[in-house]
Amino acid sequence: MAGYPISMAAQQRPEQVRHLVYFSAQARPAGQTWAQTLDPETRSTYEALAAASGDGSYTVPEGIVNSRWLSSLHPESRLAQSIRSRLTPQPLAPLFEPAAPYGDLSHIPTT
Repeated sequence: MAGYPISMAAQQRPEQVRHLVYFSAQARPAGQTWAQTLDPETRSTYEALAAASGDGSYTVPEGIVNSRWLSSLHPESRLAQSIRSRLTPQPLAPLFEPAAPYGDLSHIPTT
């Protein structure tokens, strides 16, 4: 979910940014939340996990990680196992924060 924050940072400090790299990024229109981009079942899963955690965090379930992020890897491959072993709990609240509008970044090269 870093595409949006790096765009905001580039707008706030354009003199410190030479190039933006978006890797597997999603763009959201102003006012839209990440939660609105999730299918209802995934959203409910994240909300239930966060409610059960006691601190409002959730760890993305292995099945979702495998199907959405690691779909080109065999689930039992060493690389897939290594990636999954490094996943950490994420706060739920940012999924419900609406995207704020940001200005023109056409002067900054992007990849």
